[in-house]
Amino acid sequence: MRTLPLLAAAALAAPLAAAAPTPQPGLWTVEARVVSVDSQNVPALVRRMVEGRVETYERCLTPAQARGQFERLLVQEEARCSFSEARFAGGAMRVKGRCTSDKGDMTLDLSGTHSGTGFRATNKMTLTGRLGTVDVTAAHVGTRKGRC
Repeated sequence: MRTLPLLAAAALAAPLAAAAPTPQPGLWTVEARVVSVDSQNVPALVRRMVEGRVETYERCLTPAQARGQFERLLVQEEARCSFSEARFAGGAMRVKGRCTSDKGDMTLDLSGTHSGTGFRATNKMTLTGRLGTVDVTAAHVGTRKGRC
């Protein structure tokens, strides 16, 4: 009757396999690379200058922010944002929201993967500002560097 020990081992391992990583507090470095810019209002030369551009920033996340506001790591600090969806479960991340700043408005639709100490995601944004409506796709890579 080897089946019973195997079933018992599988039942005990199931909760461990289902345990999902949670974003960890600490110092994070985020790299955002512009993949594409799509708008008739943006001249081709400007588009070529912007596509491939990388912005790197660091942020310190408190334990409270890591538990319930990890999505704030993905937007400008001064932006006023509301999020209709912010899920970080099973190694997947999904964030949808709208932000307003002095530079204009933005909607974001981000999806990717995370390990608790790192993430990779694609962000499809629609920006509304001086140039009208501009669709931008960016690739984000975040890494927890350690304590704040």
